Amino acid sequence: MRRLAVGFALALSVATAPGAWACESCPKNPASEAPAAVPVAPTEPLEEIAFVAAATPSADPEALLVTLEAERVEAVDDEAGYVTATGKVRAVYDGITLTADGIHFDRVTMRGEASGSVRLSQGIHHLKAERIRFDLATRTIDADDWQATIERQAWFGGRRLHFTPDLAYSEDVRVSPCAQEDPGYWFAGDRLDWYPKRKTWNLSGRWVKAVVGGVPVMVIPYFVATIGQAAQRFSVGLQDTRIDANVGFNDAQGIFVDSRTPYQLGPDMPGAVPVRVMSSRGVSAGVIQDFPAPAEAHGRFDANYTQYFPWLTPDKGRQGPHANLSFTKDWGGARSIMNVGYRVDVGRRNDEQYQVDPGGFPVHRLPELTTTWPAVSLGPVTLGPSVRAGYIFEENSGTGSGVTSAGLSLGLPSWNPNAFWSTGFYGGASTAYYTGDRSQSVLSLGMGNAQRWAPWFTTNFNLETQPVYKTGGGTPFLHDGATAVDRVVVGSNLNIYGPWSLGSGAWWARNYDKPFAVDSFGMGDLWFGLRYAVNCLSLGVTFRPPRPGQPFTQFSFDYQLAGF
Repeated sequence: MRRLAVGFALALSVATAPGAWACESCPKNPASEAPAAVPVAPTEPLEEIAFVAAATPSADPEALLVTLEAERVEAVDDEAGYVTATGKVRAVYDGITLTADGIHFDRVTMRGEASGSVRLSQGIHHLKAERIRFDLATRTIDADDWQATIERQAWFGGRRLHFTPDLAYSEDVRVSPCAQEDPGYWFAGDRLDWYPKRKTWNLSGRWVKAVVGGVPVMVIPYFVATIGQAAQRFSVGLQDTRIDANVGFNDAQGIFVDSRTPYQLGPDMPGAVPVRVMSSRGVSAGVIQDFPAPAEAHGRFDANYTQYFPWLTPDKGRQGPHANLSFTKDWGGARSIMNVGYRVDVGRRNDEQYQVDPGGFPVHRLPELTTTWPAVSLGPVTLGPSVRAGYIFEENSGTGSGVTSAGLSLGLPSWNPNAFWSTGFYGGASTAYYTGDRSQSVLSLGMGNAQRWAPWFTTNFNLETQPVYKTGGGTPFLHDGATAVDRVVVGSNLNIYGPWSLGSGAWWARNYDKPFAVDSFGMGDLWFGLRYAVNCLSLGVTFRPPRPGQPFTQFSFDYQLAGF
């Protein structure tokens, strides 16, 4: 019986979700009344029993103990008989949990069956089906129209699953790296084979389909894939990784394509190779490598090289190598990051030390140390402080300066008078001091509003003001220069059908640096978008027409596949 538990656990690795047992083919002793016909009040406590799974005198009772609870439990014959339970069935055996509407187990034949919303779980493995049959003597499991997930790794489904300790297989299968019960995309093949002892599985078939949102988008005449331990070591198919890709066009870069390919060097050492190709610039490729550092710190090295096409004139500071070394340390709820970088683009996402896009202002951090504390509450207001110190050299301006700054994010109470209207308030303040008696202080206060006109249509608008105070001319750099402005942002989102939605947005700003100029109030951005979003999959098309201050058209397509 203990060997069967191992079989269960292995079967779960192919495809699993909580399950339960019940049997039509097992011998049945006469009963005056079917268990399912007995009414049970919803508030009545569940019955619970514990029994030895096999009627084998020499078996170790501790190893074969099953705990079972249900609305109605019937047990027959302590030594050799059957156990039947119905209604909210939950059985636990050796770390395996089974839930179902009904279960029948014959302790003579060691066969059982569970039916009705069957779910079987162990650890990260889950199997679900309407009916599961099992044989403890031969250590086999059969399920029809089954689905399974391995948390954060993969989803599986198929017409018929048969499991043995040496081989598990299913026909008419579907496989997706999206580890959710309703994945947005999958691959449909003829057969799935899984070898528990080798810890590998094969997906094969003729005319294998790639399906997105239930619609086939690609057909492969013949397909065979093998995933195993060696493949997982290099993150080919894989846990905790994700492919982000972006394809589009704008007048600055032309047609561009970028992607990230993940890999794994070892425990706590994930990495990725980002590549971006731009028809109006060139090629940028690099590497991002994480590694453990002393004193429980986290290290990251990222580097890339940008090469313009021979017929193009490079922009200042954008061609050539970029590299950065960073160390992150969490302590007492705070997080400190030290960067030592060569030509690092500023304005990148906070969760990465590297950005593939070679735009922005290349700077040298020699070095720079930042510390951020978690937000603290003072009555209805939350405050999130941060500090920064270091030496920065900016290539575009040819300026180098020491800098010390402090920032404070403000969380203010929201106002939600009804289901239609929602208002949030936010703010922030920062002060930076530079060598040469220069300083720049920025205060920003804003209000964001969302209006839900119907379940399928929402609008929003934001108001923001940003006064700026400078001494000695303010910042010597281009990358952190601030302008006193008032800003208005509007947007809308329309769910047109299922996962499809249309969006639009624009913002206008008043520039206080030239309050009497004709163009002191102008549009800053305008966009229109179409998006398709389901579990683990998002597709979007965005269009930005020409506008004042940016006289070129942008058209971009982006997609994200979670699970790879």
